[in-house]
Amino acid sequence: MPVFNPVLGHINKKEMLRYAGMRQSEDLPHAVIAAAAEDALVYARPAGAWEIYDYQAPALKIPGGDYLPQSLKLCAHLRGAVKVAVLAVSVGGDIETRVNQLFAAGEYTKALLLDAAADSAVEQAADSLCAFVASSVRALGLGAGRRFSPGYGDWDIKEQPRILELSGAARIGLGATKSFMLAPRKSITAALGLGFSMLPGKAGDACLYCENAGCRLRRAKNDVEDV
Repeated sequence: MPVFNPVLGHINKKEMLRYAGMRQSEDLPHAVIAAAAEDALVYARPAGAWEIYDYQAPALKIPGGDYLPQSLKLCAHLRGAVKVAVLAVSVGGDIETRVNQLFAAGEYTKALLLDAAADSAVEQAADSLCAFVASSVRALGLGAGRRFSPGYGDWDIKEQPRILELSGAARIGLGATKSFMLAPRKSITAALGLGFSMLPGKAGDACLYCENAGCRLRRAKNDVEDV
């Protein structure tokens, strides 16, 4: 399967400010926010890889041995799926390097905003990859559900190495540390159910699956609209 390179025409600044913990941006000049978003477009290298497997609940049918996800919530999430796309997407390491350079130079506000812009960028890239995969199976009469990632609900991030392998993440230079964190850090892996009656996902709905109701980053209604 070829690598998909999402085109990021802009950075969702409202999401960017949410990731920065700055839902109210009155104290920041718009030019500062806009500059960070523009820098993110310069340093981000969005790329995605994926593989599609047949799915017979609760296992993905993998040549050489089925993969049985150790997550009841993922299995519930895939209800109705006949295939599952295993996805990996990243905006690369250049933007992370630039964030570290800004912190080292004492440019803390710029660093914080660029780091947040990278978070927004990788979410946008993941949404673009999901849309591309969904379009690729539409002719089969299949629809795509919502993406679900290791770390959501009861899906342990210790399964990250297996997900990386199944998605072909090495094709985009994506791996994991010994503590199962993705490297480069601004990356996402996920499973996307494909079926004849899947409820379509939409951008920015990951918070639906998080049990941390008090999270300061939790999306409020209409939070994903751009500014």
